[in-house]
Amino acid sequence: MNALFCILVAVCAAPGHAQRQPVGLPMNAPTLEVSYAYSAETTLTDVRIQDRRITYTYNVRNSLDKPGRPNVAQQPHYTNRDMKVESAQLTQTEERNLFKTIRASGFLKLKQPAANPRRRAYPETISVRMGMQSATYAHTEGRAPAAFRTMREAIKKLVSAHFTHKMV
Repeated sequence: MNALFCILVAVCAAPGHAQRQPVGLPMNAPTLEVSYAYSAETTLTDVRIQDRRITYTYNVRNSLDKPGRPNVAQQPHYTNRDMKVESAQLTQTEERNLFKTIRASGFLKLKQPAANPRRRAYPETISVRMGMQSATYAHTEGRAPAAFRTMREAIKKLVSAHFTHKMV
């Protein structure tokens, strides 16, 4: 039994058998998931970051709108055919910077304020899961908290770096 254990340890410790971790991230780096969502009758924007992959979904047109006639329907003016989904791989540096931004901004400590039930809202929502910690914040009106603004800008920067269609 001891001989088998020694052989197993020797093989697992040999070069090439060690699990590789991205440069600059600690071996115990937490998993990271980030999402941004915004939708209204005429627009949809969805960004998801998971496993160093960024996926960007947006509408390219509003096929339910008719030229010369205002569409005042309180429902999406687009269909699934109007959607475009693009995906790209984040670099290790981009992932590392996103970890730093989340920690420095204090986003995981944000508390969601009570919503005003008498107002119609089109929230921008950001969700972050970093290891066992998670937070979701839906911003609807007024000036967003600094942590939310910082995260939104970091997400916009990643979208701009990887896709030609920009977030508004």
